[in-house]
Amino acid sequence: MGGLTSDVDDGEEKVDAQESKETVREAREKIRSLAGIVETEGYVHPSAHRPSSKPFKKTDIKVGSLPDTIRANFKTDFAPALLDYVGTIAAWTDPSAAETIQLFNVTFPEYKLSIDDPHDEALVLAVVKLSKDKIEGWRNKFAKTAIAILKALFKDKTPAEIRETVEYYLQGTERDYTFYYREVVPDPESDGIKLKGIFQSHLCSRVLGAHCAATSDKGTIGPIAFKATEVSTRPAGALVLACQAIKRGLNYFRTGTLVIPKAPLGNFSKNNWADHDDFSQGVRTTIPSTSAISAVVKKLDAARWDKIILAARAAAVARDTDNEPAVDVDSVPAEEDFELLDDDSD
Repeated sequence: MGGLTSDVDDGEEKVDAQESKETVREAREKIRSLAGIVETEGYVHPSAHRPSSKPFKKTDIKVGSLPDTIRANFKTDFAPALLDYVGTIAAWTDPSAAETIQLFNVTFPEYKLSIDDPHDEALVLAVVKLSKDKIEGWRNKFAKTAIAILKALFKDKTPAEIRETVEYYLQGTERDYTFYYREVVPDPESDGIKLKGIFQSHLCSRVLGAHCAATSDKGTIGPIAFKATEVSTRPAGALVLACQAIKRGLNYFRTGTLVIPKAPLGNFSKNNWADHDDFSQGVRTTIPSTSAISAVVKKLDAARWDKIILAARAAAVARDTDNEPAVDVDSVPAEEDFELLDDDSD
């Protein structure tokens, strides 16, 4: 298998990228209707194919492995579109190689690739590998942002105050954790509390804001393709990851100080946070770490989504601080249908 090079054959007429390239918004919207469709033939610019005398290893693939004409826009055009799309699918789900290349083709129509063309093998491998790296870094950003925000929040608190705050935020279950809500106020009519603004709390908005920043385009805060009335454009997967990252961070502050288990237990990863089976008691028990939160997110209507993204976009301008990643310990089993707890009357 040949390597990648940025050379261009003499005499080849270059295609003007600006004439053939769709806007980022159009690309992100179009991929949702094209995902999973793989073309068996495709034209690739000679600069993407020209063989190198040196073979390369998959582990050696870096952004610098891409042809010059692609490398410049890989981060600014393709990566935001990729993360925008991944944010709309189920949390901890990776796009297939076919979906990744289809999105690449929509973003870079002048360098169209086919996963079935041997001539495209090197560049397909590079694009898929670099895409996985981007997605992994994007997921880690949720965890890092959550820890950073909690560090700032607890900076001037005593261990006892931190423990009290953590327990307050973790009241409830995956359906109605206190940290989800913008307001938790007394309800005179029921002598209880009224929960308002689900997933619009400072914590949720700041962490989801990391996704908004990652999917921004040329000064416009992402997700660019978001339309509250179109379910396929809602960043449901990203919102689930944001909630998990916050819960993870709160659990690691439960003693009154930040304690992060060593890897792999402390990693914010699919193995630790996606639904999984537990056999610790000698009986198989499914821990719905992801699906329990996803069930709540699926109940959000367009009006709530508009408010959630508006708050997250506003928070996206907040500065990130340093931090690190973490795991869950308790989770409620999946149950029957339920009502969304949120007084959205305002």
